[in-house]
Amino acid sequence: MPTPYLTFDGHAQAAFEFYAKVFGGTIHYSQTFGESPMAAEIPSEYHNRVMHITMDLPDGPLMASDCGPWAPFEGPMRSCSLSVQAKTVEEGKVVFDALAEGGVVKMPFEATFWSPGYGILTDKFGVEWMVNVEH
Repeated sequence: MPTPYLTFDGHAQAAFEFYAKVFGGTIHYSQTFGESPMAAEIPSEYHNRVMHITMDLPDGPLMASDCGPWAPFEGPMRSCSLSVQAKTVEEGKVVFDALAEGGVVKMPFEATFWSPGYGILTDKFGVEWMVNVEH
């Protein structure tokens, strides 16, 4: 099963702390470029950026990093969304509202022909989410 891997522009740690609260996840690994064995080869302005972070979520892992000097940040995710499957409308609404805090709602969370609750948003870190309630 593929594991989502996100790239941020200096916000990976803050994003994962936020996602841990929203989803009840646990960050079990985080290393900055400055803490890595290649720190001497990395410009000092990148030393506090996250080289790799992993969080365990109830349905599997989520991974990320901040962009490095060899791969400049090209903007928020394009043509890609992370999908969350909630078991109840109440659970979906809680997750949707939490992710929407400081972000932009693209489609309000509401009943659709395929689901009793569905919505799309871009969170405050530029990641697009689809929250869907199982039928």
